[in-house]
Amino acid sequence: MAQAMEAVRSTARCLEPYLEILSRTDGIEEAHDQQTRVIEQLNHSFDEAEIREKDLENRRKDIDKILQNHCHSCRFQLRNLLSKKAKAKFEAEETEIRNRHFEIVKTLEKAINEKENLANKKSNALMLHRRQRDEIKRRTSSQKKIDNAYNAWFAGPTPPSFEVYIAGQRVQKLQAIITTLQLQVAHHEEAEDILNRATHRMELVLKEFDDARNLCPSSLIMKYPYLTTVKKRNLCLYAADQHLVWVRILVKRAHRLCPMTTSLPSYNESVVVGNLSQLAMEHMVVVVGRLKVYQCSIHDLLKKAKGLTQERKAQLEFTTSSLADAKVELAKEKRYIIRQLACDDYINMEAPPPYSLPPDTGVAPLGNRE
Repeated sequence: MAQAMEAVRSTARCLEPYLEILSRTDGIEEAHDQQTRVIEQLNHSFDEAEIREKDLENRRKDIDKILQNHCHSCRFQLRNLLSKKAKAKFEAEETEIRNRHFEIVKTLEKAINEKENLANKKSNALMLHRRQRDEIKRRTSSQKKIDNAYNAWFAGPTPPSFEVYIAGQRVQKLQAIITTLQLQVAHHEEAEDILNRATHRMELVLKEFDDARNLCPSSLIMKYPYLTTVKKRNLCLYAADQHLVWVRILVKRAHRLCPMTTSLPSYNESVVVGNLSQLAMEHMVVVVGRLKVYQCSIHDLLKKAKGLTQERKAQLEFTTSSLADAKVELAKEKRYIIRQLACDDYINMEAPPPYSLPPDTGVAPLGNRE
């Protein structure tokens, strides 16, 4: 037992450099993400600088061509001109073109300098980003070595520390909660999509039913035959009934995925009843009112589904952050145990096991002991 304990202590002392790596200032991953965003911004600025430089280079070339052509034409025409005013005019135009050329060249030099500065900033940012990535790899490797050593020492069903046991149980519970929440969010989003389709189908139902109601006045105006009017009304109401069947199916499917209420709205009647041409207009108005009530119920279900989705997403985000904190706490507890093992005054193996449940004193356990 003493030899095994000494071997464990020596291994724990070998793990001290990795503990030092992990005990540095936290937040390296956040800094790495921030540096990634800085590099993306620098890449965007660098691309803009390159585009600007190319544009200025093209403008400079165009001005060079204009200047050469103008100088050539001016010299050719000045030989044949005797008027001082004409000479002054050509010289003024040449001076103006040369000034424009000088301004463009100066602006191009500034753009080139800005591009070089951006390139230097990008190089420094990439170097820092590389160092941060290497540091993350070192920390990940160190944590993996510590976890492997810890699991090799204490492969039993109970860890040697009650704090480690509690932290591990919390991590497992949060992981299970996250899995459940992810499944619920997926189901709720699918229910939202189904209810959106049901809403669209319900609009088609009302449109077809309105077309059927409006066929009587339009048939009088267009002087349709009686049988033609009846046939068209039959087609419109049959199409509305088919859409309504699909709406009922979609609402039930969405309710199975996301049970939003115990009183599920339903519309079990059919809009295709008897001789459609003999239906009174008052009855048609009553049917339209019921259909609109059903449509409002579907809208309410959609609002509830969206609210539940947002609520589950907020819970998922909070649980994910809690899981990250729990993993950090578990890693700290493991490091604390390894530091204890590395000390010479480690507890005697003949003493009671440290993972035995402490008496419930009603006092909360201490936090970080590092």
